[in-house]
Amino acid sequence: MGTLTNDRNIREGVQFNVGKDPKSANNFLNKITADWIRTMLVPTECCKGKDEKNPCPYALDPKGYQDLLESKSPLLYKMVGLWMQETGQKASYNPFDWITAIAAEKETIFKRWVPVTHEQCQSGKSVTNVVFTRTQQASPIFMAKPDYNYMSEKTDEVREEMRRTFPKERSLPTEN
Repeated sequence: MGTLTNDRNIREGVQFNVGKDPKSANNFLNKITADWIRTMLVPTECCKGKDEKNPCPYALDPKGYQDLLESKSPLLYKMVGLWMQETGQKASYNPFDWITAIAAEKETIFKRWVPVTHEQCQSGKSVTNVVFTRTQQASPIFMAKPDYNYMSEKTDEVREEMRRTFPKERSLPTEN
């Protein structure tokens, strides 16, 4: 899913991100609510942790991403290493999109999914943010809640799902 911004750099830009493009996010959320399309949202704290000292249990330390990527996808392994160098990340790589994709198929990697509603914040005619509120009413939108103790117990399961991403017979193409 794209955004209404002109920023299309995959490594530095973002796609569906409320803070980056609240107008697109609001339009999307209005559509799925109107059409009652079940949607699972994974907030940043479910994939990146609280801070450097309290990373998400699903984050990959350098050895973790090396074990997972080096033989299966040398190009992705190289890209993650370059990203870590460029951003100064030393402790961990947070595979946000990967974790979110796994959650779409295996919701049990998060202990709780709470129903939420959304409301747009405006300044004049511009949508400046989208705020989510837990609701007791029926909603097609559910948001994962981070529970790092529970997630620590699920880490092996998530790593196995990550390994399943790659074909068994061959590795993915490498850079020429």
